[in-house]
Amino acid sequence: MPERRFVLSLVLGIGIAGALLLAWPGAFAQMERLSYDVRMRLTALPSRADTRIVVCEIDDRSLRDLSRTDGIDWPWPRELFGEVVRFLREGGAKAVVFDILFDSPSRWSPGDDAAFASALREAGGVVLAATFSRAEVPAFADERIRRTALPWPGMPGSAPGFRSASPPVDPLVSASEGIGNVTPQADEDGVLRRIQPAVRLHGRMYPSLALATAQVVHGRRARTTALWRSLTLGGGTVPLDDDGNMVLRFHGGARAYRRVSILDVILSCRLRLEGKPPLVDPASFRDAVVFIGATAQGLYDFKATPVGGHYPGVEIHATALDNLLAGRAVRDETAGLPWLLTLIVPCAALAVAAGAGARSLALSLGLWVLLVACVLGGSAWAFALGLAIPTVLPLLAATTCYAASSSLHHLGEARQRRQVERAFSHYVHPEVVRELARDPGKLRLGGEEREMTVLFSDIAGFTPIAERLEPQAMVSLLSDYLTEMSEILHAHRGTLDKYIGDGIMAFWGAPLPQAEHAVLACEAALDCQARLRAMGPSLAARGLPPLSARIGINTGWMNVGNMGSRMLFNYTVQG
Repeated sequence: MPERRFVLSLVLGIGIAGALLLAWPGAFAQMERLSYDVRMRLTALPSRADTRIVVCEIDDRSLRDLSRTDGIDWPWPRELFGEVVRFLREGGAKAVVFDILFDSPSRWSPGDDAAFASALREAGGVVLAATFSRAEVPAFADERIRRTALPWPGMPGSAPGFRSASPPVDPLVSASEGIGNVTPQADEDGVLRRIQPAVRLHGRMYPSLALATAQVVHGRRARTTALWRSLTLGGGTVPLDDDGNMVLRFHGGARAYRRVSILDVILSCRLRLEGKPPLVDPASFRDAVVFIGATAQGLYDFKATPVGGHYPGVEIHATALDNLLAGRAVRDETAGLPWLLTLIVPCAALAVAAGAGARSLALSLGLWVLLVACVLGGSAWAFALGLAIPTVLPLLAATTCYAASSSLHHLGEARQRRQVERAFSHYVHPEVVRELARDPGKLRLGGEEREMTVLFSDIAGFTPIAERLEPQAMVSLLSDYLTEMSEILHAHRGTLDKYIGDGIMAFWGAPLPQAEHAVLACEAALDCQARLRAMGPSLAARGLPPLSARIGINTGWMNVGNMGSRMLFNYTVQG
């Protein structure tokens, strides 16, 4: 492809891609999100989930059986959760995390909250949930949760700011080891792909439930700092996006983490008091981080995620903790690399269109599909390594550039075919013209040395004949002669060079190579002589004399091509 066409295709393709993005920004953003979700599902491996994380689920069975046998309906007495906390901590659980809101007093008894707080204080290592809101609540005061604020002046990027919070009730705040935000922040399509490790409230930064838990796991004094696009926690670093969010790396659909029904834990507590073997061995929770949250359908704590549209909210917080502890969140690359790919991939597409497109449309399309597969495969491979690279924009630019290049190529080919047809339709056999039009590359203009055969002929004694005839009769005779001879030359695949009065010049071996050029010229000469003899009776009937031709043929090396001046040239031979 000429440099001009390459640059024109690149500019045109990227310009069209930019116009499409400006016209439908939401559609392409959603395509990118869907591409992200596909890559997440392809690389989400349950084997990578942290086995120390356990979900103690409040499932439908737990709700049903406690209501049926004990008459306990949801929400349950908080003293019951206190028993669960004691059981888990006595078994060696490193932390117990509640994805349940205790932001209003218990409905069961005045002492229920105090009993729960006593259990939390006694067990230690418990993290509770709070929600944050952008609504101004007149009665809200943040003194209750101020002790849980992070020692940061701010958060990199644009961490969301809130005006109020709903922390646990007073006795529970002081009894807990930490309090974390559980307010979901889904993307525009309603899918939850990221969380805020910290949020801003009245000039202070407060941790998410996962970050508060990670601090408990590492120890409250673990160094936690937030820098540009990264979060350092206990010596490990977790990538953040431009807005200070942590892009979650899921490890499969629901049940990526070990689940234990809270009903079995409650029954195990009771069996131990009776001196009987528990249903669940408390030692199975040694060094575990246990999340207590709802998976029951009736409690409606499900979120849409890249790995499923019905994902328990408690497992989202478990996934976030997993990412924080392992330092394996997704790095959402939006800086220089995507723009570099937006130039490299279209250039590769143009190379495909230029190289393969000139040979075969099928080959070009095949290589184009291979290029797209390489981009998608490379993107999935990078995603498996933890790097999310936008793919829609590079592929969109590559597609428009490929289409622009192919269109310009085919328009150029069509124009070249028309030029070939105009240039040779009067010189050579129509079949030769069609072959040249199908593959103009076979035509090399500008002078080329070849072994060819050239034929010259004229009418013997034409001058005396012309002097005896009226001008109109002479023109008619010459026209009939040249027509008959030219048809024979074309029939033998000769190239008609020029007429010189009654003379004819033709050659073989160009513009298409002909191995049998000498034979074709000789056969054409014999047929011309035979045709002249056959024309004798018809000429005599018109009162015209018979004609005989003198024909000369020579085979040798000669130059062929467009020759002449800049103002006037024709396709001929010399030599």
